[in-house]
Amino acid sequence: MQVKHVDMLEKVFPALYETVPHIIVFNYDSFKEAAPRFLARIRGNRFYDKTKIYGYKTKPEPRTDEYLISLGINFLIYKTEIAEKKEPLQLVNSLRFGDAVN
Repeated sequence: MQVKHVDMLEKVFPALYETVPHIIVFNYDSFKEAAPRFLARIRGNRFYDKTKIYGYKTKPEPRTDEYLISLGINFLIYKTEIAEKKEPLQLVNSLRFGDAVN
């Protein structure tokens, strides 16, 4: 499993083209203003049809969560729920096999 961390919005798409990821974890708290544009660009490109997008947020917010799912996020991961998990490996396996928090 290879992980690439990108913390600047202008570097996201070059990193995506370079690595062709199977999973993208989108930190909503850091890039909330760019979420609609980012997700529309990813979901509009057939090259990324099989790419899963996980949204990472601090806490659940039903209206925002529904909005993100409508924009193309497959699953949501919450900081509060990660803290409750006793086994970090559980989270990694859930990301890989599609059982993440929704």
